Amino acid sequence: MKIGIQDLYFKIIEFEGEEIYQNLLKIWAVKNEYQSYISSISEKILEDKHIFSQEDIWELYALSRVLDILTLRFQQNNNADGTDWQGPIVSCLEYIKFCKLIGLQVSTPSSFHDFDCEIIEAKSGKINFQIDECFFPAIRLKNLIIKRAGLRVFLNDKNFDLNRVNNSKIYWTSRAKTDSFMTSQLAGEAIHNGEQILDWILKLKKISFTIMKE
Repeated sequence: MKIGIQDLYFKIIEFEGEEIYQNLLKIWAVKNEYQSYISSISEKILEDKHIFSQEDIWELYALSRVLDILTLRFQQNNNADGTDWQGPIVSCLEYIKFCKLIGLQVSTPSSFHDFDCEIIEAKSGKINFQIDECFFPAIRLKNLIIKRAGLRVFLNDKNFDLNRVNNSKIYWTSRAKTDSFMTSQLAGEAIHNGEQILDWILKLKKISFTIMKE
C-alpha cells in the first residue's frame, strides 16, 4: 500500500466527473496496490491483538467509511438532512467490482440476520424480515464483516411502524463536503471507534466490523 484509503475517501468527496469507478476507484486501487495490503492484513484477522499496528486499526476503519460513502445513494430519504449531495453515483455492479478489485469477499444473504444485514427499506408483508430485494451485498474480509448488506425487507405493519422505519433521519456517513470538517470527523471517529471495534473483534472473533449509523 502506497497511500492509505483515507486519501480515496477525500477524492470521492471531491470528485465532480462521471464514471467514478473507471475514472477514480479502479485507478486509485491499482496505483496504490491496495489489494496487496488487504491480502497482508487478512492474514492477521484471526491472530492476537499485538499483531495489529495502529496503522492497521486506522486503515480498517477508513476502509469501512469508504464503503459507507459508496453506498450512500441507496439510502432512503436522501435529502432529509438538507444537503443537495446524495453521494457518488456508483451502481451495485461497480461497487462489487471495486470490492473484489481490492481483495474483499462479496456475499449476498439468502435470509436476514443482523450480523451481515442492514435494513434500507421496509414494506408491508406477513413474514417479518423476509428479504424482498438486496440493494448491495455484504462485504467480508475472511470472517470479518466490513460492510453489511443493504436490504429491503417485509415487515408486518401490525408489529412495526413502517412510516417510522422508512423515514428515520439516520445516515451511515456525513455528507459535508468541506475538508476541515471531514478531516476532523474521520480522525476523531477512527480513534474512538476503530480501537473499540478492534477490541470486540479480538474478543469475539466474529464480531461485525461496521460503522454504526449516525
